[in-house]
Amino acid sequence: MIGNAGSGVLGAATVNRRNVLIIARSEYCNTTHSPSDPLNGTEFNKQLERDLASPKGGNVDVSLLAVPLFTKEGSARVHIAVDWPWKSLKPKSDTVGIVGIVLRKDGSLVTRFSDSCEVNYLCRHNSTDDEFGPIWDHILTRYETQLVLPPGEYDLRVVLSDGTRSGRAEIPLAVEAFDGKELAISPVSLCKQIDDVSASSSGHPTRLSSARTAKLPGNYAPLVSGDIEFKPIGDTRFKKKDTLYTYFEVYEPLLGTEPSTTVDFRVRIADVKTGELRSDSPPVSATPYMKPGSTVIPIGRRTNISNLPKGSYRLDVQATDSAGKTTPWRSVNFTVD
Repeated sequence: MIGNAGSGVLGAATVNRRNVLIIARSEYCNTTHSPSDPLNGTEFNKQLERDLASPKGGNVDVSLLAVPLFTKEGSARVHIAVDWPWKSLKPKSDTVGIVGIVLRKDGSLVTRFSDSCEVNYLCRHNSTDDEFGPIWDHILTRYETQLVLPPGEYDLRVVLSDGTRSGRAEIPLAVEAFDGKELAISPVSLCKQIDDVSASSSGHPTRLSSARTAKLPGNYAPLVSGDIEFKPIGDTRFKKKDTLYTYFEVYEPLLGTEPSTTVDFRVRIADVKTGELRSDSPPVSATPYMKPGSTVIPIGRRTNISNLPKGSYRLDVQATDSAGKTTPWRSVNFTVD
């Protein structure tokens, strides 16, 4: 895993699982920029910016996802996930870097982030046991970070490079206004990977659960439902043998004043081409997902797709409460190959 430090002194670290490799950058004190943007001003950053501006798409297939999750302050905590095939990067790369920018619709810069991983040590010390140590094809296939953005319409652009091979992706990003006064539901994320964080989730809510998560700033909040961390993915193509997980959040302000309020949700799957419903669940109680004293209900669950023929589908989610309020449907598309 990668650590960030705000000063030139690297202090002691506490690790709560055995046989974990701790990977630290060779330089901490030479950057004058935010810990969330350590490449800013470096030569590597200049190369990444050239790749980002290039009309060529690059030779690394990058998938990009950004999911706005509401906060009490009226802004959104945007969870960003970048994924790429593990064979895309040069096997003997010393460093892999990433730069992301958020632009307004007029092209002006809102914010940016960057990071790098010095991988040579990792690649020479691979573990063959996924339970105890990182593996090359897990470590360098995924990057996650979070940004806080006010409501608005944006463009998110990301570039990834090992110095020789690069890939970039761009998606629109809409952050909705949220006043926290009405029942609401977040966008739905699809996931292929989860982690059991039961050993430390209650005492360490921002724990890095494995070496597969590349970026954890101090205010990073993993997407945890119960004792399971869900990892959203931008590549929504699934095989019938794959397990599809969904993660979304329901916001019920009444739980702050009337704890006896109940919330249910429904999940349905429709064929994109025909509109035919392939599955439609009865109302499911959100009570098992609630956290005492919180008005946010994080819901992560497994969705069975083994009975779906190959094709394109839409997954819809809706929430209702005992006060008679109902949210609009939230939808996300996926493909079964």
